[in-house]
Amino acid sequence: NKRRTGLKMNLSTKRPDFKSPEDFKALYKQYAPKIYRYALSLARDEDAANEVVQEVFVTLWEKKGSISVKGELEPYLVKLAKYKVIDTYRKEERLKKLHISVQPENTNIPTPEDHLAFEDTKMHIFSVFRTLPKKAQKIFFLSRRKGWTNKRIAKDLQISEKTVEYHIKKSLTRLKTSILR
Repeated sequence: NKRRTGLKMNLSTKRPDFKSPEDFKALYKQYAPKIYRYALSLARDEDAANEVVQEVFVTLWEKKGSISVKGELEPYLVKLAKYKVIDTYRKEERLKKLHISVQPENTNIPTPEDHLAFEDTKMHIFSVFRTLPKKAQKIFFLSRRKGWTNKRIAKDLQISEKTVEYHIKKSLTRLKTSILR
């Protein structure tokens, strides 16, 4: 038995009767534009309205065996869209509050002390780097500054990849040790 909406309903359970994905696609084509316009009127944002349409139909598909529709399906879908818009708004408000409460003031603006500390650390790293053997300096430079892979460094310097790994590991260990002192 078909209702005016074109959706087959199981008359004993009053649940949507989706026999196939094609039936669901037809339902989507029939109601998605209406749900979109309604969601857009509430959310006033095209992306949010599209998201609501998707959520409505995903919910409908996931709960097709458990929902009970009294009367026409369209009012049910409109109400579901309304609640999805409200849920989206509530989530956004919670995220805004969380963002405001978590973010300390002026964290992105470095102080003169931060700048000095950075410069001191950078100078220290360069002085330690200059104490590394020339081969280790070259390998470390190619790896970290040029972004070369160990394989490319090994090929270019005509050494094994294990040697490249060894020099990088030794260099990093030495730099870390000197910084942590």
